[in-house]
Amino acid sequence: MDSLRAYLRLFRWPNLLMIALTQYLLRHVIILPLFGGSGLPEHLFLLFVLATLFLSAAGYAVNDFYDLRTDRINRPDKQVLVRRLPRHHALRAYVVLVILSLLTTAWLSHQMVYYPLLWLFAGVALSSWLYSAVLKRTFLVGNLFISILAALMVLLVWMIEHHAFVHSSGYPGPCFFSAAPVVVAYALFAAFSTLLRELLKDLEDFRGDLRAGRKTLPVVLGVGNTKRVATVLTLIILGGIAVTKVLVFGAGTLWLSAYLLVAVLLPFLVLLFSLMGLAGPSNFPLAQRLVKFAMLTGILSMLILSAYFNQLWNC
Repeated sequence: MDSLRAYLRLFRWPNLLMIALTQYLLRHVIILPLFGGSGLPEHLFLLFVLATLFLSAAGYAVNDFYDLRTDRINRPDKQVLVRRLPRHHALRAYVVLVILSLLTTAWLSHQMVYYPLLWLFAGVALSSWLYSAVLKRTFLVGNLFISILAALMVLLVWMIEHHAFVHSSGYPGPCFFSAAPVVVAYALFAAFSTLLRELLKDLEDFRGDLRAGRKTLPVVLGVGNTKRVATVLTLIILGGIAVTKVLVFGAGTLWLSAYLLVAVLLPFLVLLFSLMGLAGPSNFPLAQRLVKFAMLTGILSMLILSAYFNQLWNC
C-alpha cells in the first residue's frame, strides 16, 4: 500500500484527475452538443483519455528522475524517489507508461483512421524526456514547453472529435466555427495559467536551481524581476477572461458572469495583491494553490456555460 501511494504521488494523481476532468467536460458539455451529439464513440474517447494520462504520468516520473538533486534541496520532506521508491523505478515507470500510451494511441489511430495522432503522441513522449533532461535547465524554454502541452491537452479533444465528425458525416457541420473560439479560449486559459504556476514553482525552487546551475527565470533575472513577470502574466489572464466573456460568451449570461467573478477572477486578484508581498520560498506554495484552484474553477465554468447553450449557439 505504501508503494502504491508513492507511485500515485510520483504520477501527480490530482493533476491526472484534472486532465481527465477537463477532457471529459470539454467533450460532453461543449463539443458534442455543438456537433449535434455525433463524434467519437465513447469507448474510443476513453482510450484517448487513458493514452493522455499514461503520457502525462510518464512525464511526471521522468521529471522526478532528473530533479532528484534539486528536490533534495527544495523539498526534502516531500521527496518520493530514494526515500520511498528507488530512483531507477521512475525511469522504468516512464518507459512502461510511454509504451502503454503509444500502444493505446496506435489502436485508437487505427480505429479512427487518423494516424497523425500517433506521431503526435510519440513526439510528446520524446519531448517530455528532452524537457526533463535538457530543456528544463534552459532559460524560459522549459516553462513555455509545459504551457504548450497544457493547451494541447485541450485542443486535442476538439481535433479528434472534429475528425470523427467529418469522417462520419463528410462535412464539418454548421457549428464547426462556433466550437473553435470556445475551445481556443479554454486552451489559452490552460496555457497561461500553467505558465504562471511554473513561474511560481521556479520562484519556490530558486535556491535549489541556483545550486544546480539551472537557468530558470529567477536565476537569470532575479526573484524581484520574476515576480514582476508573474504579476504581468496574472494581469494578462485577468484581461483575457474579461475579453473572452464579452467577445465569445456575450451579454445576458448573468450567472456565468457571477461565477467567473467569484470563482475564477477573485483567486487571481488575491494572487495579484499577494505577489507584492511574497518575500521567500515559504510563501510561494500558497500562491501555487491559488492558481490551481482558479484552474479548477475555470474548468468547471463549462458546466455553467452549458446552461446558456441555446442562447449562445443557435445551430
